[in-house]
Amino acid sequence: MIRFIDNVGDYFSTTYFDEDFPTKVLDKTGYARDQVGEFNKRISPLSAAYFKFKQLIIEGGLRTRDKKFSKHNFNTLLLETWLRKC
Repeated sequence: MIRFIDNVGDYFSTTYFDEDFPTKVLDKTGYARDQVGEFNKRISPLSAAYFKFKQLIIEGGLRTRDKKFSKHNFNTLLLETWLRKC
């Protein structure tokens, strides 16, 4: 099974996430394996920013306006990271 997918509640059959699953998903994306690897290298450094953003949204007690502003800032960071090398 892929390391970031958990079959919580057993909604999928045990064979759904077989060893062939990652290959099937990659084939559907239309990207080559090395392109996906490059994307992961660019996005991975954002994990700390993502978890900080997530904690702020969940536990921050922010007003709706401030939550929207935080979401905008994180999404801008995400898009800038993606577009940097496209």
